[in-house]
Amino acid sequence: MPLNRTCRFIILLKMTLLLVSCNSKAPLPITDGVLNLRSINLQEEFCYKLNGEWEFYWMDLLYPEDFTEREIRPEKYFDLPGMWRSDKSLNYRGYATYKLTIFLPEHRNNLMLDLGEVVSSYRLFVNGELLASNGNVDKDPDKAEPGFTPVTVVLTERSDKVEIILQAANFYHANGGVYGEILFGTENAVTKCKINRSSFDLILFGSLLIMALYHFGIFILRKEDLSALYFAIFSAITSFRILFTGQKVIINFLTEIDWSVVYKLEHISFYLSPVFFVLFIKQFFSKNVSNKVVTIFIIAGLLLSLIVILTEAKIYSHIIVVYQSVIIIIAIYILYAFLASPNRDKKEVIIFLIGGAIILITLTNDILFSQGIVKPTKLYSAGIFLFVLFVSFLITIRYSRIHKRNLDLALKIDYNRRNLEKIVKERTNQLSIRNKEIGEQWKKLKENNAKLEKQKKDLQNQREEMEKVYNLLDAEKQKSDKLLFNLLPGHIAEELKTHGVAKTNIFSNVSVMFTDFADFSKISQSLNPDELVEELHYCFSSFDDTLQKYKIDKIKTIGDAYMCAGGLTNKPGNWTAATVLAALEIKHFMIKHKENREKLNKPYFETRIGIHSGPVISGVVGKSKFAFDIWGHTVNTASQMETACEPGMVNISYDVYAQIKNFFECKSRGKLTVKHKENLEMFYVIRLKPEYSADSKGMFPNKLLFEKCKLAY
Repeated sequence: MPLNRTCRFIILLKMTLLLVSCNSKAPLPITDGVLNLRSINLQEEFCYKLNGEWEFYWMDLLYPEDFTEREIRPEKYFDLPGMWRSDKSLNYRGYATYKLTIFLPEHRNNLMLDLGEVVSSYRLFVNGELLASNGNVDKDPDKAEPGFTPVTVVLTERSDKVEIILQAANFYHANGGVYGEILFGTENAVTKCKINRSSFDLILFGSLLIMALYHFGIFILRKEDLSALYFAIFSAITSFRILFTGQKVIINFLTEIDWSVVYKLEHISFYLSPVFFVLFIKQFFSKNVSNKVVTIFIIAGLLLSLIVILTEAKIYSHIIVVYQSVIIIIAIYILYAFLASPNRDKKEVIIFLIGGAIILITLTNDILFSQGIVKPTKLYSAGIFLFVLFVSFLITIRYSRIHKRNLDLALKIDYNRRNLEKIVKERTNQLSIRNKEIGEQWKKLKENNAKLEKQKKDLQNQREEMEKVYNLLDAEKQKSDKLLFNLLPGHIAEELKTHGVAKTNIFSNVSVMFTDFADFSKISQSLNPDELVEELHYCFSSFDDTLQKYKIDKIKTIGDAYMCAGGLTNKPGNWTAATVLAALEIKHFMIKHKENREKLNKPYFETRIGIHSGPVISGVVGKSKFAFDIWGHTVNTASQMETACEPGMVNISYDVYAQIKNFFECKSRGKLTVKHKENLEMFYVIRLKPEYSADSKGMFPNKLLFEKCKLAY
């Protein structure tokens, strides 16, 4: 294909320029600020890069007369080319003096110096004479001015010693120092090297611009394909960026262009070109590239471009490293999206991987170079050219396949058009045969459908009968479950339902509460049996509701005595506080009930409540009419707390008091002696503390108490 031949020619021309460009080092290394070539048989034409250790004077601007008037020894040497930030002891803002002495044998031709980029201003002295300057070098940041104009100076003096003094100052850019290589040699050789370098950039510029125009032409022909437009814009921006980087060829044509404009265009082109490439990738692999990633990257590129426009170099030059890192991440993501693309072609994978590897390597090299970590020249422009070349080839492959598919389709359409009558006849016969087959299948389907309808009705009748039986069984199950859960605590009932037996458990801290009615025998004589049972049922039913509210387990009733316990589960929470809350609510209920009975002039009961906390053993005993119960020292002590209580009060032990004293107001009763026990310290619970009470009397808790005690509200 013509495009392939063009690509081969461009690559061959590029490699040729790389080979003929000036890339030779000095035959001896530059050490301690000296390059001694007197023992070297120099060629008639030579061009060397003055890379090596130059004398370095940081934060000092020295002139030739300073070195002649007094002996000055450098404190350190600095490798050129190199950024100041590569040395951690230096700052990117400041000024310095470089010095190099070259000893030469006799030479016949004029010598020449080609000074690379120095950020951001410099003065060049050769053998005591000021030969070149860029910008304004000054110690005062307000007086220093940046500038960059390519400088090549001819050394007409035929001396065997060349002393080069270079003053540099930077207060404007994130990278201070000598950015480019300094060429030294005969006039013809240096000129040739300089022309080769500029020609190389112009070849890259022209090649990328041709690719941009080519893909723009594709877009004009197929406007529905935006990928060609995005790639054309990306190639165009990249091509023009080459004019503002490296040799900054644009300055050769626009000599009056300002330094700040060159740097702004260099940065803006770097921020915008990846934006259009990501848009191209989104169109090319739309199913695999995330819209969010594309949007974020586009916003970042536009925002950074705006920052470059609105700020100075000393601000915007610091953010380029971050964006370079982001580009590497995006490039890796795009490679992943491409590899994850379904039905990808092996050739496309190889081409894209090679191009992606080139751009990643060259971009990483330039990031390390800008940070002063590596010394080789910048490679991003060449890398982006090769990458564009590979992607262009990838696009060509895609369009070739589309063209081939269209051609095959056109041939097929032409064949069908020429054989239309024959094709229609064959197709009609096929449809007729198929129609007969469908008719036979339709009859079978109708027969099968009738059978299925009958089976469906039979199954529906069976289902209705089963639902009736299930509803009856479910109703009976609910009755038995309700009865079981009324007889036993919830977790015990579940255990019996699941396993058929309930295990014996030991709990380390359970709050046991006993209540009974004072003078029950005496008062019950004034009531007939129905009234007595009705009164007990009314009171105990209210007790049951209160226990259910605070998740306290009822154990049993014995005559007028009522026994319950809090904490018979492993659920978190202050169950002692919950038990005392239930006791206060029972006390409040009985006081209100007493007032109502007094108004009706009827006898009433007064309750005594005792609570103690400690370890208990729980289990289910018996075969018939089995019952859940708890045993232990704690149960006996709780019973004695109730016995030692006055009517209408809640009596608690010290063990209970220690767990609830932060929430309730209690009154100490001192140490009392009860049956079989001496010196039991007891307390009356008076009320809830005001901050935890929902009422003025302190009988009912607020939400804060439930939260503090980790109880369900």
